[in-house]
Amino acid sequence: MRNKYVSIIAIMLFFTLICSQAGATEGTVMSTETKERIIEQYGLDSPVTGSPEWSGMDVGISSPIDVFVMLCRFIVSPLVFTIQEIL
Repeated sequence: MRNKYVSIIAIMLFFTLICSQAGATEGTVMSTETKERIIEQYGLDSPVTGSPEWSGMDVGISSPIDVFVMLCRFIVSPLVFTIQEIL
């Protein structure tokens, strides 16, 4: 039984690591000429420089209680939780 919980936690950490690295784009810098050409070609607006407003993000979880409930649901029945999240 203990091995089941250890494996579930290990899988959760593994997926967290995979998902957090999926959007990482280190070292890829686009030249200003390329940016200007793409903006002109597709009729886009120039990107606004500045810090993002993290308070306006919607991540799907509104409170720590929701996180706790999701973790409990995953620990009790990982297969059912995964199927419900996918659908």
